[in-house]
Amino acid sequence: MTGRPEPFVSFSANHEDVLLHRIFGGTAEGVFVDVGAADPRMENDCKALYDRGWSGINIEPNPSLLQRLLDERPRDQSFGCALSDSDGQQTYFEVQGTGLSTLDAVEAQRCRDNGWTVVEHMTAVRTLRVVLEEAGIVRVDFLKVDVEGWEERVLRGNDWSRIRPSVVMVEATLPERPERRETGIEAFLAAQGYRRAHFDGLNDFYVREDFRGADNAFNLPPNVFDNYTSYRLRELEEHARLLAESLEEAKRYSRSDHAALQQKQRDLEDAQKLLFDEQEANKTSRADAEEQIALLRHRLLDSESDCERLRNSVLLLERRNAAFSERIAATHQEREELRLLQEHVESLRRANHALECRLADIGMLAEHRRLQEAELANWIAAIRRSTSWRISLPMRVGGRAVHRIVRRIATRN
Repeated sequence: MTGRPEPFVSFSANHEDVLLHRIFGGTAEGVFVDVGAADPRMENDCKALYDRGWSGINIEPNPSLLQRLLDERPRDQSFGCALSDSDGQQTYFEVQGTGLSTLDAVEAQRCRDNGWTVVEHMTAVRTLRVVLEEAGIVRVDFLKVDVEGWEERVLRGNDWSRIRPSVVMVEATLPERPERRETGIEAFLAAQGYRRAHFDGLNDFYVREDFRGADNAFNLPPNVFDNYTSYRLRELEEHARLLAESLEEAKRYSRSDHAALQQKQRDLEDAQKLLFDEQEANKTSRADAEEQIALLRHRLLDSESDCERLRNSVLLLERRNAAFSERIAATHQEREELRLLQEHVESLRRANHALECRLADIGMLAEHRRLQEAELANWIAAIRRSTSWRISLPMRVGGRAVHRIVRRIATRN
């Protein structure tokens, strides 16, 4: 066992890459095609080849898995499509959280019946021939096809006259069951010059008739002499190493914390002693403190009484203020009424002045008329004293008599 090389890490679920290591272990650079690549690390049959220096093509229609392939496989070309025997569009059934996603509607329904969540997407469907031509691939050493029931169609989409992988590995059982799926794959590949060399309980390994590198690869199952370790074990070992480092770090911190704890214990004892001394010192002044507290309580009661009196005074002032406000409002009303009365008195005063002026005018007019009447009376008296008035008196008397007689006669008639 001395000088044994470092074991390689196996990522396959069923030790497929251990058998591939037997076949291609001496090939540092090769080309693989992984149809249904899924996760770039977990249970991936081409990861060990990639770590050895290989590169290739990954076909994965699941967007999240495709992104992980793009991130972790910079040397590879990864395509987000499905493969079949013709180009087009088709429903892709993503069985979430599993490696069971498929184009087969029957398998998708079985997954639903088993309680899996199935999400449908429309995805581009291409042939293997077109993808390899687009990628510029002229040689393939290893082809893996795991597409949950669509394997035969994928194989029929390749140009076998141009691309002839040395080894073809095809999933051969029903999903999650050990029963073999009935297909025409073996006959089809035999017509292309391949022989079925091995069945590992899950996959069929087909070898090109003229390829001699796999002659003894399938004689024994994977075993300790293949010098491999599981990536899960490697991850657990790494996890254990990190835990050991964390434990050692924790121990160092623990020792440091223990010293700190002892120091804190001493500090606590010192603090307790200081507290005891302080309590003893405080005992002598406790009575004084209680007396001061009683005095403060008495003052507090007095303050509360003063506050109550102040509150009552405030209430009385508020009532007085309300009454005063009402009186101010009434005064404003009375002032407005007085202003209106003053305006009315002023109006009456102006009217009275106008009447006085009118009365003065009437008095002057009456005096003028009195003077006219006196002058007329004097004129009449002068006429009556005149000689002509006395001479014509009989005639005026007779005329008036005649006039009365004429009115009577007229009245009778």
